[in-house]
Amino acid sequence: MKGITKFLTALLTFSLFLSLIVLPANYATSQERNSVMHLTIGSSTLDLNGVPRGMDVAPFIENNRTWVPVRFVAENLAASVYWSQEDQKVTIVQVDKTISMTIGSSEIVVNGVGGRYMDVAPFIRENRTWVPVRFVSENLGAEVSWNQEKQEVTVVFPGEIGAVTRVVDGDTIHVGLSDGDWSVRLIGINTPETGQYYFEEAKDKMEELVGGKAVLLKKDVSETDRYGRLLRYVYLGDLFVNAEMVKEGYAQAATYPPDVKYADLFVSLEREARENGLGLWALASISPTPSATPSPSPTQTTAANYIGNSNTKVFHRPTCKYVSQIAPEHIVYFSTREEAISAGYRPCKVCNP
Repeated sequence: MKGITKFLTALLTFSLFLSLIVLPANYATSQERNSVMHLTIGSSTLDLNGVPRGMDVAPFIENNRTWVPVRFVAENLAASVYWSQEDQKVTIVQVDKTISMTIGSSEIVVNGVGGRYMDVAPFIRENRTWVPVRFVSENLGAEVSWNQEKQEVTVVFPGEIGAVTRVVDGDTIHVGLSDGDWSVRLIGINTPETGQYYFEEAKDKMEELVGGKAVLLKKDVSETDRYGRLLRYVYLGDLFVNAEMVKEGYAQAATYPPDVKYADLFVSLEREARENGLGLWALASISPTPSATPSPSPTQTTAANYIGNSNTKVFHRPTCKYVSQIAPEHIVYFSTREEAISAGYRPCKVCNP
């Protein structure tokens, strides 16, 4: 009897704990969240999760098929579109799925496998490639329905696709999903925060990559971080945005368990970016105020990527304002971040080396 009482007490305590967990009003797991796109015949405005997106042409009906410009519908499903003038072929890529169609041919090739046929063929009109919306959308994994009364096509994709509504910095964006506008923290990378050195460069790079575009989000293990931001890998066609930021040198690898699926990839990409002096690693060797950076010691034959203070055991970027305050006898040079950390130094909280 006592055992049952203890069990019930524990169960009630756990239930109380769950009841105290406060989730955002628009909270939904990635498994539950779909993406919805609406197109209306004759209208040059497309609706993606409630966010209007303009086209320069409107879909139309011909031979009982709804025709759309391939680039616009594909890009709003977070896919990239490539055109081969020589082969008269259009290729659509969404992460690991590739669809190819040739003008005048009804065959559709998915991931290199042919043998699928439409009952119509894509064509070019007014310098645009037109395709049946149903065939393209369904081969990207979406479901398509038609409302005769509204003359409206609805495309439902089983996953998180949405337009980027705001770029906060190099590792955080806002995306309009089907249940509202969400703050999204890119998994596995870290870039300077507001007020830190290189903040603007990293933010500008993220803006260049995804600003205003439709992206596909995929989670690892965790749904959100402690601030309520979605933790996600971000894709744009065949571009893995998290990896691209590290590869181009605008972000550091910063993986935290349990979200470690691409940890080794990010570390490898950061090493290559450092060695090749890309992005921030190239800028780090350029000081806007040369007098603030101490001269290398006589034995120093290569430029130092990091400068440490042997007195405080803190290391900095050469351009950090605190470098000029280090006494000459306490200056230590490091070629890599790993070298400084291995020597027992911790990174400066201001310049975020």
